[in-house]
Amino acid sequence: MEIKEMECLSHVQNGKYYDFLKIMIPIWNRCDEPWGVKDESSRFVYVNDSFLKLLNLPLNYKIAGMLHENMPSETAKFARQFQENDKLVASTLKRVTSIETHPFGESQKISSYLFDKIPLFNKDNEYIGNMFHGRKFEILDINLFYTNKLSGAVTFYSPSALLTDREWDVVFLKLRGENNKEISRILKISRRTVEKIISSIYDKCEVSSWSALRGFLIRNGYDNFIPGKFIKSPRSLTL
Repeated sequence: MEIKEMECLSHVQNGKYYDFLKIMIPIWNRCDEPWGVKDESSRFVYVNDSFLKLLNLPLNYKIAGMLHENMPSETAKFARQFQENDKLVASTLKRVTSIETHPFGESQKISSYLFDKIPLFNKDNEYIGNMFHGRKFEILDINLFYTNKLSGAVTFYSPSALLTDREWDVVFLKLRGENNKEISRILKISRRTVEKIISSIYDKCEVSSWSALRGFLIRNGYDNFIPGKFIKSPRSLTL
C-alpha cells in the first residue's frame, strides 16, 4: 500500500470503516471519478483526489471529520440539501440519486454530475453512513431547467411525504412555468382535475396563492425535485 493510502487510513485505524476502506481506498485512489464516504452525521470520512479536484480543493486538503458547509467550496451553500439526501439514505436504507449542477473543477465551469449515495452497514447490519460516487452527466433534457435556476442539488426522489406523487408532478410543472392547460396535456388529465390537485396542494401547504406556494417550496428546498418520468433523452443538451 502506498504512503498516501496509508495516510488516508490513519484516521480510521481500528474504527468501524477501517476494514471496508482498506479494501476500497487503493481502488478509489486510482479512479478518475469522485468517490467518498460519509458517516451518520454527514461528516466526511474519506474522499479520493478526483472528488477534491471536482470541488477545486487542494489535494492535501484535510477533509476527514468535516461537514460540507464548512468547506471552502462553491458547493458549500448547498450543504443543507446534501445533508437532506444523506438523511434520506439513512431513513430508507436505499440508494439515493441526485443531479448536482454547480461550478466544478479548476475552471469553475457550471456542469452536471450524477451522484449516487449508497448506505453502508457494519457486520451487525447496522447503518454507519453512506458511500457516494459521482459521474459526469452529459445528456439532460433542457426543459428540466427552471429559467431562474443556474445551479443546485437536484433529486429524483420526492422531497417530502407532504404531497402525493401526482401532486409533486404538478408542483414540478408549475415551477417550470406551465399553465393548467399545459399541465393537463402533459399529464393526460382534465383541467378540472389539475385545478383540484392544485387546491389540495394549497390546503396541505397552508397557502392560498401560487406566489405563496412558490415561496414555501423554495424555503424548504422542495423546488429541486425532478420526477423521474420527466427525464428524457430525445430532446437533450450536452453540457
